[in-house]
Amino acid sequence: MVGLSRVMRVIRFAKRRFNPKQLSPIDIILPHDIEILTRDMIKQLAIEKLALYKALDVIEKTDEELEYKGWSSWDMAILLRCLKEDIEFGNYNKSIFPKYVKTVKKREVEDKIYDLVMEFIKEAPRSRVKYFLQKDFLWSHKRASCLLYFLCEYSKNIDISSGKIF
Repeated sequence: MVGLSRVMRVIRFAKRRFNPKQLSPIDIILPHDIEILTRDMIKQLAIEKLALYKALDVIEKTDEELEYKGWSSWDMAILLRCLKEDIEFGNYNKSIFPKYVKTVKKREVEDKIYDLVMEFIKEAPRSRVKYFLQKDFLWSHKRASCLLYFLCEYSKNIDISSGKIF
């Protein structure tokens, strides 16, 4: 009987398919070291990441430079926690973002964020600790730009009560 219940759990899990239109904040699985930080700490860290983004002058980078993986999994986890909890960044200047992000339709940005969330869940398991997350430079400036732009531009529209991001 134990074997049958194990098989049934696998079958139920396999049937579940994520839909970008119905991605819930609950579906964003973050490492434990990020989850234990307070909301205020996350907001402060996110503001620091936005300041770092500005300092990197990403808007002046070429397409090749935008593909450089200069963002750690820890950095992205902080930003994804902001997405998960709908933490607003406050005032920002759109001019810090590259043209390709500002000209993309909202739906395309949403698809990119969805892909990023799914890849993050795969690449940064919940058990991974801060030390290793800070050493995993898996994320390009381009992907960080999309996520930051989404957080700054659209995060105020996330309906946490309905459980839907997009």
